[in-house]
Amino acid sequence: MMEKTFNQPFINSALNVIATMSSLPVAVGESSMGVAGAKFGCITGIIGMSSVELSGNMLIRFEEAAILQIVNTMLREQFTQVNKDIIDAVGEITNMVVGGAKMELAKLGHIFDMASPAVVEGNQVHMVQSAPDSALLLPFSVPHGKFMIEAVFVNKTRSK
Repeated sequence: MMEKTFNQPFINSALNVIATMSSLPVAVGESSMGVAGAKFGCITGIIGMSSVELSGNMLIRFEEAAILQIVNTMLREQFTQVNKDIIDAVGEITNMVVGGAKMELAKLGHIFDMASPAVVEGNQVHMVQSAPDSALLLPFSVPHGKFMIEAVFVNKTRSK
């Protein structure tokens, strides 16, 4: 089950990473709890997170125009389509956003381990999460497009 206190660490980290790395203005939309697995974007970074009490995933989904603008600005390139460099950048961005959120969550008493990031390419990819009805959805935009963080955590069942 997601706690409302989880919103701000992910928002702060995404703003810090994208704005710092690309120098682009980043707008934050209204966060909500919703259905995980929305078909959004052309490329998705995924990373698993686990604590003593919770396990889950954070996904960061990018529309093509958004990720091209972010990476082109970061690398001072002119990519016109998703390629290996874009895929690598999404993995790095995913890792940095989760790393930043992990540090903020630790200050709130939530100590997480994180897996290595994975990247899935494809328009409108449907990803099924472990608790599909309780995803934290955080929409963002840069001048040329949108991206979204989707985070789902569930309480671990303890066997004795």
